[in-house]
Amino acid sequence: TGTNGADITSTANTGTALTVTANSLSTGNGLSLTSTGTITTGGELAEMIANSATTGNVVNISGTALTSGAALAITGGGANMLTAGEVVDVNTGANTVGAGVRITSTGTYTGTGATDGILNITANSATTGNVGYISATGLTSGSALTIVGSTPLTTNGELINLDMGAATAGNGLRVATTGAYTGTGLVTLTGDSATTGTLAAVSGAALTSGNGLSVTGPSAAATLFTGNVGVLSYNKTYTGATGNESGDVLNLTRSLAVNNGATTLT
Repeated sequence: TGTNGADITSTANTGTALTVTANSLSTGNGLSLTSTGTITTGGELAEMIANSATTGNVVNISGTALTSGAALAITGGGANMLTAGEVVDVNTGANTVGAGVRITSTGTYTGTGATDGILNITANSATTGNVGYISATGLTSGSALTIVGSTPLTTNGELINLDMGAATAGNGLRVATTGAYTGTGLVTLTGDSATTGTLAAVSGAALTSGNGLSVTGPSAAATLFTGNVGVLSYNKTYTGATGNESGDVLNLTRSLAVNNGATTLT
């Protein structure tokens, strides 16, 4: 109790201090660490310390022949896990640059299945919890999440795809603030180089009594309203040749055809 079972000390600055070779392994383990004890706070079954390391790797795992296996598989406590428990805990300390987790693929990735994805998070039994949670309460001019695309993006490509399946309630995207907002937009769409495309498209082909777009104005009875519920602004300084502009600031169209001659539509 309280002593080391085995000590390996090496003063070599190159080479390997400990080598385990098991070239004939198929279903066994090259190294197995087992404990039936109740490990509490401060205890670790395996501890690796390299506090003087700067540019090297503290742990390096290589599995270049992997197909359906995993280079690292970690199983948590399942239903025994509490709110403060983590299967993986990455603590970068007080760093100001660098990455906590970095995932890189140099291949022409084509995976689209349910088990594909450079990052795949699955929690199909979740009901009221958060599957993904990002907290950055000290942000000023930074971004909690940045996604960068490029010119190869085609017609069916998306930087973000929110698929609600056959949901009949809930929100695909919700943006909320409880502050007295004075900024330039809780949601901002910018496409200043666009010429013929559509910057925002709303499709509700099966709508009957619903709304394709609903905007609600202020409701405070004791407050005077001096703003605008909706603003469409067109301001342009034209420096080209003589011509004719035929565009519309707002174009509302409605087309209706009755296919049944015996039907009266009012």
